[in-house]
Amino acid sequence: MKFQADREVLSDAVSFLVRLLSPRPQLPQLSGVMIEATKDEVVLSIFDYEVAARVKIAAAVEAPGKVLVQARLLSEIVSKLPASSVSLVIDETRLQVTSGSSKFSLSSMATTDYPDTPEFPAATGKVSASEFTNSVAKVASAASREEVTPVLTAVMIQADATKLTMVATDRFRVAVKSLPWTGKAIDRDVLIPARVLNEIAKTFSHEGDLELAFGETEKEMIGFSSGNKTVSTATIKGKSPAVLQLFPEDTE
Repeated sequence: MKFQADREVLSDAVSFLVRLLSPRPQLPQLSGVMIEATKDEVVLSIFDYEVAARVKIAAAVEAPGKVLVQARLLSEIVSKLPASSVSLVIDETRLQVTSGSSKFSLSSMATTDYPDTPEFPAATGKVSASEFTNSVAKVASAASREEVTPVLTAVMIQADATKLTMVATDRFRVAVKSLPWTGKAIDRDVLIPARVLNEIAKTFSHEGDLELAFGETEKEMIGFSSGNKTVSTATIKGKSPAVLQLFPEDTE
């Protein structure tokens, strides 16, 4: 594998993925970022069985291939490179990163035990990314931080034909927020871990429209996509407390 890319574009892609990585991965490989170079683009991805994320960037690819390296280490290196262009080359079992007069060598990790990134579901609808980020920040703070009752650590999302509603409660407080939604209504409540949803929302805060994909069944992951970035997350199984009935129907 050998390619050249814009340093800022590559740095933005890697830092985006690092923010979504679990701080305590189940396996060493799950702390890595998979880099796959094809004929005319490079795809960077992560998957830790809870969150999957993928970013596509333009690059001048001289030789296709793929490599798995430590994501946080690569992010630190690329963010401090001096030149506007960066070259990545696989040399046997190491990834050589070169930019101007700076050169770094990273050990690659075995890809045999790295899980396949799940397919992202088709988009169900879209919201304003900035409104979504602000809404999640307000609602997620009401979710419980104790893992004893998983459904209380989640933000519940509902969608009808015109609005997306988010609800969280730790039994002592309740937060509810609705925002305009352009898309299909969903016939079930979706529970997403508040910690994960908060990180996802922040990573898309500067985008325009944010597409959401709820999938067809409860077993499917929930997807978020904008531009060249896509994220999906597993949901929490269970039923959230029926707190919406405590509020008048016209409450925002």
